[in-house]
Amino acid sequence: LLYGFVSAFQMEKGIYSFPAASGSAFTPVAAIPRSGVRAALQTNDGKFYIFATALDEMYNEIATCYIYNNQTWELEGQLDGLEENSIPAAMAYDAVSGTAYAIVNSPDDYYGVALASYNLLTCHALVIGDIQYMAALACDAQGILYGIGSDGQFYRIDTQNANVSPVGSLGAPVSEFIQSAAFDIKTGKLYWAASYEYDESCLYEIDPINGHASLISQLPGYAEVKGLYIPAPLAADQAPAKVTDMQIRYFSPEGMQAEISFYTPATSYGGDRLTGPVDVAISVDGKFAAAQSDVQPGEKVTKTLTLTPGSHHIAAVCSNEYGSGPEAELHTWT
Repeated sequence: LLYGFVSAFQMEKGIYSFPAASGSAFTPVAAIPRSGVRAALQTNDGKFYIFATALDEMYNEIATCYIYNNQTWELEGQLDGLEENSIPAAMAYDAVSGTAYAIVNSPDDYYGVALASYNLLTCHALVIGDIQYMAALACDAQGILYGIGSDGQFYRIDTQNANVSPVGSLGAPVSEFIQSAAFDIKTGKLYWAASYEYDESCLYEIDPINGHASLISQLPGYAEVKGLYIPAPLAADQAPAKVTDMQIRYFSPEGMQAEISFYTPATSYGGDRLTGPVDVAISVDGKFAAAQSDVQPGEKVTKTLTLTPGSHHIAAVCSNEYGSGPEAELHTWT
């Protein structure tokens, strides 16, 4: 599934999911009634940033960055009064370096735009160099930045100097309406949610080798999709799956000591049978608490923990040579 902030005819503004398939339709995830949204960005730290503009009583444009938790979709904070040259248009996030990139107004050319690295803590754009207008940006799994040019070309972009190298013609029209693109990090596929003035919006898949865009589906409601993203997988396919039957047992009703037990997974995250041992790590409130190495798949693990009074979050993770699996967790009160 693909996700993004969607504004469309006769639809409530907010986060929606939709499949990369013919006849794609939107499924609501969270209502976020923000108007004037110019751009949005999903990052790997559990945040979704929405950049919106509005006019004050003197008709001056005021820009705000809203920061949401991308699991609960609660508003966690906002930054008001963004500088004019730090109001982003197209945006992309490089998960390799943790860098955000944006197309912003050029400080040197009133009618031009520039590529900038974007500080999401301060909402300040550090200009890299002037660039032709890009309707959408996206970074692949290696951190390479690509752009969809308003001239109908697909470009590779040098993040050191903003120089562009044409990859090929999209073979599809490009407007300057708000739109976005994103790579599926697991499959390497690149998706583009394009919007147009008089035609239905469209979802395309772009071949990053030659730049050709293939139509997947029209999108309903003349939709504008900002901050298109595909959630990164929780683990590599060959890494262990989640532990099972995780339980806690206190030695006495008033005591601080508790026994944590669970079974290591028999399969990998991708569903194949695990053939080798795994390492187990247990944390309490985000801090290391216990570990065990070379545990066989499907084996029961039991550990005694000494807790402090209060509420606790206990997590267990298995790992192997392919990385860590997803976290299993429980909450308890001591």
